[in-house]
Amino acid sequence: MLANGPSLNSVFSKAVVERSRPAAVAIVLVAFYGGIAIFAYNGFGDTMTELFDAMPEGLRAVYGSSDGTPVGMAVGAVYAIIAPAVLLVFAIGGGTGAAVGEEMKGTLDLLLANPLSRTGVALWKWLVIVIGTVLIALATWLSIGGAVLILGKESGGRNLGALTVMLIGFGLMMGAFAMALAAWTGRSTIGIGVASAIAVASWLITTVLAVNPAFETISKFTPWYLYDGTDPIVNGISWWALGLSLGLAVLFTFLTPLGLSRRDLKG
Repeated sequence: MLANGPSLNSVFSKAVVERSRPAAVAIVLVAFYGGIAIFAYNGFGDTMTELFDAMPEGLRAVYGSSDGTPVGMAVGAVYAIIAPAVLLVFAIGGGTGAAVGEEMKGTLDLLLANPLSRTGVALWKWLVIVIGTVLIALATWLSIGGAVLILGKESGGRNLGALTVMLIGFGLMMGAFAMALAAWTGRSTIGIGVASAIAVASWLITTVLAVNPAFETISKFTPWYLYDGTDPIVNGISWWALGLSLGLAVLFTFLTPLGLSRRDLKG
């Protein structure tokens, strides 16, 4: 179909087909783990509460603003570990793929032999990643919310919707960053490696290490802080943090075509 003159719509369709399986796997993972975590933690009851109380302060910080209840710990575990990890794998991998995926597979010339721009191909592919990122975050929210309702538990003032929105902003920011890096360097490994390293380092600094006064100040200047540092599960959406995350995602998206054009000119 591509050889017969694809349109941008066909590029979008091709990207949907390519990313549908990773997106489906990610959605199943977060939905399954989210639901199971709520039931499992709740099943252990007071044992989990005692375990939480006995944890070092740095380890308790991983759970965010947990109230120490089994359900609160489960929500913290999902949104502090599994959901961001799954979302970042999808967004960062998809972002680099949008920028240099066809180039790495050796199919870029076939695409560009038709009336398509390299920028158009990258941006349509990125749009699929944006949609997938939103769906994965929503699956996390619905799985946890559904499990809590089935158990008949109260939400306890936990604003899961706000935390989910902040998670989307975080995922898009890091995915777009990886895309821009790959576009400017022509190497997916750099985009994936650097973006992943920054995400992990910011998680450590803002959670585990933030209890140390030496890291307390710097912890407020990390990508993870934009996601969870303002305690959206308690305080609701932090509009400045969300705006900055989405603004950076837009900036990195804008830089991607510039990086592709720069390498095309040098080549």
